[in-house]
Amino acid sequence: DVGIMQINWCYHGQRFASPWEALAPATNIRVAETILMENLQRSGSAMKAVAWYHSADPSRGGAYFARFMTHFKQLDPATFTQ
Repeated sequence: DVGIMQINWCYHGQRFASPWEALAPATNIRVAETILMENLQRSGSAMKAVAWYHSADPSRGGAYFARFMTHFKQLDPATFTQ
């Protein structure tokens, strides 16, 4: 996995012009956003979109989503803007 958003190079390396581009934070975040949006459009579920970001395998993706939610619940809602 590479970059700030830990994008899997084996599955998504073709989304970058080079490995160095994958390490650029802004580019890495934009590609992660694209992956999440594609997952959301395919699944119709934010939960599945996040799980599939890690793995389409239900047990691996589900475990990732559970860890994600543990961290997400620790965030201060006041830091979010509409």
